[in-house]
Amino acid sequence: MPAFNDTPGLLAAIQRLRAAEIQAAEDYRLALSTGDADLARAKKKDWLDLVESLRKVEQSNPDIQKANAQTLPVADVERETARMVNAFRVALESLPRSLPQKLVGADQVAIQETLAQAVNEALGQLHTKEWTVKE
Repeated sequence: MPAFNDTPGLLAAIQRLRAAEIQAAEDYRLALSTGDADLARAKKKDWLDLVESLRKVEQSNPDIQKANAQTLPVADVERETARMVNAFRVALESLPRSLPQKLVGADQVAIQETLAQAVNEALGQLHTKEWTVKE
């Protein structure tokens, strides 16, 4: 069982309410498995009361609804960030292998232009999302 979040504030209270709702749903599921109709009825009422409380709190606070709509799972953000950084790293690491033949015999201006173009192409991957995995 996770530690109790005793942080003050509405967001922490909603987190506690969500945790209580999850626990109440589990209690109801376990009560159903006992075959005790009275216990199951009581646990179902407890669970539905928490669901209704959570619904009211979230509905009455538009900021919470907006935050919920804009929330991304941390694992997804971490995974995509890792892909992006890895693709950029690979692009940068490939420069010493791909550029020498283009730079041999070039003057200073041509070298600078070639290097700038290669760096811009690597940076462009970040903006065009070329690092994303097509699913």
